[in-house]
Amino acid sequence: MIAANPGPAMHMALLGIVIVIGLIVFAIIRIRHRREAAEADKLDQTITGNERRQHDHHDRPGAGHQHR
Repeated sequence: MIAANPGPAMHMALLGIVIVIGLIVFAIIRIRHRREAAEADKLDQTITGNERRQHDHHDRPGAGHQHR
């Protein structure tokens, strides 16, 4: 007859399980977003660094072909 009338202890246990599952899902989503942001930032830095190197190469005096 316990299953027919679980009482407050069962409700508290179920509530605790729901909260734990919610926290786990929240943590997983947060970790994924951090990883994606870090990868995007790294990619932006790589692209920016390549553009800077190309501009530096063309903007330096004496760079490129020298005609004598």
